[in-house]
Amino acid sequence: MRAVALTLLFVIAFVTAKNLSKHNKVKTLSDSFNSGTFIDGNSNEWWIQVVVAPGSPSKVEFIANGETITLRAESWDSTKRTFTGKPTHSGISHGTGVTIVAYYPSGPIRTSLPYNFHGAPKYDGKTPVSGGSSPQAPSPATPIGKPPAGINMGKIVSQVAAFVRNTNESPAYVGGGENALLKKWKSKLNDAISHNGVSDAKTRSIIHAFFALESETLYDANGNALRDTGKDYDALSKNYSPLNMNKDMLNHIHFKGDANRLNRAENINDCVATLLLAIQELSLDGFINFHRGGRTGYQHPNKSEFKIPMFKNGIFHMMQKFQQDTSLWSDGRKVWAQIDYV
Repeated sequence: MRAVALTLLFVIAFVTAKNLSKHNKVKTLSDSFNSGTFIDGNSNEWWIQVVVAPGSPSKVEFIANGETITLRAESWDSTKRTFTGKPTHSGISHGTGVTIVAYYPSGPIRTSLPYNFHGAPKYDGKTPVSGGSSPQAPSPATPIGKPPAGINMGKIVSQVAAFVRNTNESPAYVGGGENALLKKWKSKLNDAISHNGVSDAKTRSIIHAFFALESETLYDANGNALRDTGKDYDALSKNYSPLNMNKDMLNHIHFKGDANRLNRAENINDCVATLLLAIQELSLDGFINFHRGGRTGYQHPNKSEFKIPMFKNGIFHMMQKFQQDTSLWSDGRKVWAQIDYV
């Protein structure tokens, strides 16, 4: 009976990450958190399905009421994002706080969220049943694409993994309020990061930090980049994209194409690709140095006038915020750091 029931339980109630935002301060690395149950007449069987983003963690754990189980990666999912398992049901009910831990090469990501279960009718041995109301498919996430041509993603991920700052200087903060425009563009940015082949959580988080560092909402309501226009009078110092990459840097990394395209939201995929190119060509440290102090900062990063160590501290702490609470990848809350202007 159990083997038959197991094969039949494919209809389950889905709660998408968007719906989960109704809960106060919900953190989720899942595109969906799904639960269902059936009763076979002898015992209760509970099965959990979790879809993680980004994909391909080596292991996913489900923790509830002091019990930890390791969820199984489903072989049918080529994206390596779907994990299932069976915890005991004792004491777990709708709204119970549970924790999901996904283990990535860069380190584990721990996510807490409420368990979703609305009960199910007695299993008749024939028909699959679901918890909750009409089941819906989870909102599709942008699949992880291939890195841009010529980009060594492994090398970039390794540099990000090694980026550590052991200091409390330049702390980062998260705003409590939601900004609808920021939410819109952060979500587009998160999709663009996936489109460009970034599956590593820490690398995704530092990309978000670079964008958050430079502008309030990334783009205005019409999709124009909120860039620093104060140096538009100088061809090499003119900034492009929400990242404020100047023309001198773009020339140095052999950027090909119309830089003005980087100022439009519809070209955000190209903007992320250009950032990856800059990190590859300059190194992560080199990109940060160039970004902070221009060519002089790149060539002489120890010049005190640029306060580059403080700048790096702020970026690191912002990155930590995004990594620790992955709902920040696509919600409307602002992340910022206390960094002196130069």
